[in-house]
Amino acid sequence: MRISQKRLVLAFTIFSLFIVFFCWILSEMLFKEDVKKTASFSGGIYNHNYTSREDGIWPSFKRHFIMSNVVAERNNNNSNFSGVACASELYLTTCGNPGMAALILMTLDHISLCHNIGGMPTIFWRNCYTVCPRNASVNAWELFFESVNFKIEDQVKKVFCLGNYLGPEAVIQSHLNIKRSTDKNVERKSLLNLSFRHRDVEGFEGIISRRVRQYANSLIKQYIKVRPNIQQMVDVFFSKYMKGYHVLAVHIRGTDHGDEMEDGKLPQLMTWIKNAEYHFESLPSPKKIFIASDNSESIRKFISEFGDKVIFTKAHRSYNYEGMDSVHLSNIDHYKLGTEVLVDILLMAKCRHFLHAESSVASLVAYFNPDIYTHFLDHIPKEKYKEADKKVPRKSNSNINLHESDNTYSEMLESYECFKENKAYSVCENMAEGKFIDFVDW
Repeated sequence: MRISQKRLVLAFTIFSLFIVFFCWILSEMLFKEDVKKTASFSGGIYNHNYTSREDGIWPSFKRHFIMSNVVAERNNNNSNFSGVACASELYLTTCGNPGMAALILMTLDHISLCHNIGGMPTIFWRNCYTVCPRNASVNAWELFFESVNFKIEDQVKKVFCLGNYLGPEAVIQSHLNIKRSTDKNVERKSLLNLSFRHRDVEGFEGIISRRVRQYANSLIKQYIKVRPNIQQMVDVFFSKYMKGYHVLAVHIRGTDHGDEMEDGKLPQLMTWIKNAEYHFESLPSPKKIFIASDNSESIRKFISEFGDKVIFTKAHRSYNYEGMDSVHLSNIDHYKLGTEVLVDILLMAKCRHFLHAESSVASLVAYFNPDIYTHFLDHIPKEKYKEADKKVPRKSNSNINLHESDNTYSEMLESYECFKENKAYSVCENMAEGKFIDFVDW
C-alpha cells in the first residue's frame, strides 16, 4: 500500500513537472510572437520590427498605406487609345468587415475620383468577405451590378489600380494635383465620410447636401446598373406591397452599430417608434411603413405598434436590437446577405419619406433617390415624446473616425496579409510586385 502511494506521488510529480514545462514553452512562443508584432507610434509614423523574408514589399506598403495611397500603375505601350482607366480594387486591402453599403460608397469615391480626372472607371470586388465569395477569381461586383467599362484596362495606355480606400484627404489632394475635370458639377468631397447633420467626429465634418446627393446620383445613374434578377426582386415586392401607397421608409441599424454612434450607444427603440408615429401621421391614406433592419427585434416592435401597416422583406437578421451578433459578420452566404441589403436599399429609395440615423445604408438611399424627404431621428418637436427623448450621458467618441482608421499597427498588418493574399488578382502587375506610385503627385 505504501509502495502504491509512493508511485502515485511520483507519477503526480512527473505530471506536474510536465505541465510546468509545457506552460513555459507555450509562454516563450507567445512572447516571441508578441515581440514580433510589437509596434510603437511616433510623430505620425508607425515604427515596428515586422519583417518578411519572403518579400521586401512591407516597407513600401506601410508607407503608402499610412498615406491612404496604395496605388499602382500599368502602361499598355502598344495601345493606340490614349485614355486613362482607373481600376477600383478595394479587395486588395479590405478583407475586414465593411458591409455592402460601405463597399458601394467606397467604390463610388473611386468612381468619383476617376470621373474627376477624366478617366474611365472599372470595378473589381474579389474575396471581400462580407459580400464576396471566397473564390478570388470571381468578380463579385458583377454578381450585383453590370460590369463597368468591361476590359478597359486592356485597351487604354495607362491604368491606375486603386488598391485601398484613398480617404477624403487623398481625394482632395488628388483633385489639387491631378488635372481637374472641366465639369462644373463635379463634387470634390468624399461620399463615404459625409453626414446628414453636423457631428463632433473627426473626418465627418462634411454634410450630405442637396448638391452632393444630386452629384452622387449622377454617378449612380452612369455607372451603377443593378443586375436584372435583383431589380426584378425589387419590382415584384414593390408592385405587391407598396404600389399605390404612401410609404414611410425606416432604416434601423442595431447590433454593433452602437460603437459607431457619437454617444457610444444605440437610440432607444421607443425613440424610433415615436419618430415614426410623428411622420406617419402626416402621410395621406392609404399608407404603410417599410422597415429595413439588421435585427428582427426592431421589426417585432414596429408590428406591435403599427400592426399590418408594417411591411418588410424576408431576410437574414440578428435576433436582438442591442446584440453584438452582427449578421453581416456571420457565416451566412455572402451573396444572399449582400442581395438582401441591396434590395432593401433600392426599396427604401422608392419611398417618398425616409426616417433614419447616420449609416452607410442611409447615405446610399439618399444618393439613389436625391428627391426623397429625409427625416433624421429625433428631429421632431420634443413635446411629442418627452419620455423617448431622455438620454443617458455617455463618454464621447468624438476623436474616433469610424471609416478612416488611424492606421494602427494591427490594421496595417491585417491589410498587408489581405494584400499578400489577393495581390496576384490585380490588373496591374506592378501592384503584385509592390511597385506603388504616389498617386496624389501624379
